[in-house]
Amino acid sequence: LHNLVSNSNNLNWEESMELLAKTGDAFTLEHLKKADMKMSGMQLTDPCRDYVLKATQSAIENTIKKEDSKIFTKLIEMRLERAAWADLNGNPLKVPLVPWTLKILHEHLEAPGVKAELQRIQSDYEPKDEKGAPDISTRDRVRDYTIQILKM
Repeated sequence: LHNLVSNSNNLNWEESMELLAKTGDAFTLEHLKKADMKMSGMQLTDPCRDYVLKATQSAIENTIKKEDSKIFTKLIEMRLERAAWADLNGNPLKVPLVPWTLKILHEHLEAPGVKAELQRIQSDYEPKDEKGAPDISTRDRVRDYTIQILKM
């Protein structure tokens, strides 16, 4: 979805924005702000697209406001997996996503449960691929990220 919304001329742009409004997080918000600046630089003046962008950003901001330390801790594994997926698959989003993930998790290290969850993931994390087989490369990458965060 993040890649699809990077180009406002994409045929699935509006649908992707609607999905991100429901599922986006702080990384999504940063990504959309960069996309917004890029579109502004291109002087796109489609008021409908501008409205959709602003509505999506607003919905994500509201979601972020509701994210307490308990919710944040539950999202750690998913955020690490997302960064690992982008990194291992050479997705262009790996450039901003991996450092953002490491930074945001490190910034919350002292929040209740965060350090313990990172330590659990570091020692116990065992992902499965779509066929249910162990996914060694993702496991190793995610565990490596936890080591990096805990050492920062």
